[in-house]
Amino acid sequence: MKYLKILLLFITFYSCKTENKPELKFESSYGMYSVLINEFNNTSFHIEKEIQEKINDLNQNDSLNSDFLVYDDWTKEYVSYLDNLTDQLIENSKIGNINENQKALTEIQQVNNLFFINGDYSTKGNEFINKTDSYKELILKYVSNQNLILRITNTLDTRDITDRNGNTIKTLDYFFKDQSLIGTIAYLKNRKKNVLEFEKEFLSCDKLNK
Repeated sequence: MKYLKILLLFITFYSCKTENKPELKFESSYGMYSVLINEFNNTSFHIEKEIQEKINDLNQNDSLNSDFLVYDDWTKEYVSYLDNLTDQLIENSKIGNINENQKALTEIQQVNNLFFINGDYSTKGNEFINKTDSYKELILKYVSNQNLILRITNTLDTRDITDRNGNTIKTLDYFFKDQSLIGTIAYLKNRKKNVLEFEKEFLSCDKLNK
C-alpha cells in the first residue's frame, strides 16, 4: 500500500509537470518576442528622430543634398508600407491590444491568409515582393559605400533561398509560411529598423563624400 501511494504521488507530479511544460514554453516564447518588438520600436523611434534632424540640417537648395531628400522620401514610403502591413495583420486577427491575447498571437492562420493563397503568393504576397524590390533598386542608385550596398542587398533580397540541404525555398515561404503572428510582427518591425539604420548610415557616410 505504501509503494502504491508513492507511485500515485509520482504519477500525479509527473503529469502536472508534463502538462505545465508547454505553457511555460509558450510564455517564454511570447515574452521574448514581446521584448524584441519593444526593442525594435524603441530603436526605430530614435533613429527616425536622428534622421529628421539630419534632414532638417540640409540646405534643400543645394543640389548636392537632393539625393538625401529623395532617399528619405522613398524610405518613408516603404516604412509606411511596413507599418500598414503590421496594422493589417493585427486588425485581421481581431486581437485588439498586441500585448494581450497571447494565444491569438501565436496562431499562424492570419499570416498564411495574408501572404498566400492555394499554395502560391497572394496579392499581398506579390505586393510585398514588388515593393521591396522597387525600394531596393531605387535607393541603391544613390549609395556609394560598398559595405552598405552589400548589407542593403542582402537584407532586402527577395530571391529564392537555398537551405543547407540544397533545397530551394521561395523567400516568402521561408520567412512567413506557417509563422506565428507575433513572430511575423517582430520580423516586420525588425525590417523597419534595418531600413532606417541604412538611411542613417547613408546620410552620414555619403554626406562626407559630398
